[in-house]
Amino acid sequence: MDLDQYSHEELSAVVGPKSETYLEAWAPILSGKKSTNRFHFAGFFVAPYWMAYRKMKNVAAAWFVVVCISVVMEYLVFIRILGRSEAPALAGSLFGLILAIVCGYWGNTWYLSHVKEVVDSVRTQGLTGEAYFEELAKRGGTNPSYVFMVLGVFIGFFILGFLVGKIQS
Repeated sequence: MDLDQYSHEELSAVVGPKSETYLEAWAPILSGKKSTNRFHFAGFFVAPYWMAYRKMKNVAAAWFVVVCISVVMEYLVFIRILGRSEAPALAGSLFGLILAIVCGYWGNTWYLSHVKEVVDSVRTQGLTGEAYFEELAKRGGTNPSYVFMVLGVFIGFFILGFLVGKIQS
């Protein structure tokens, strides 16, 4: 899809708060330059919370799936195959660091893709003028309550892990 199809106003309406920061970070991508990515520190330090806050539910879900797969792989490799009593802390830490770097590097690109999907979706409704931009803002923007939902998922996983550990002992 041609990037010129997305106006500054459309992208800003979807992003909401801090739209200028994102538009500046996306400028090289939007102008057609390749491999010009600005590192996204929220994507690095607090990826799932940032993804949820920015309503990137699919990306956040993929992040959780990747983390769950890594936990299962650590268990299978270190405990089942190698016969250790537990996986070394370095394995999880190294994977976490790699995942954080990937999220920091690709965060802006993923968010731009999400914003374009929102614009494309709203365009299909045939809205015009103020109603169009209101719908963009409604579907985009931020949602702090999603951050608490992600926190709840983490707490749920922690409790589940604790209970599984207790059952195995």
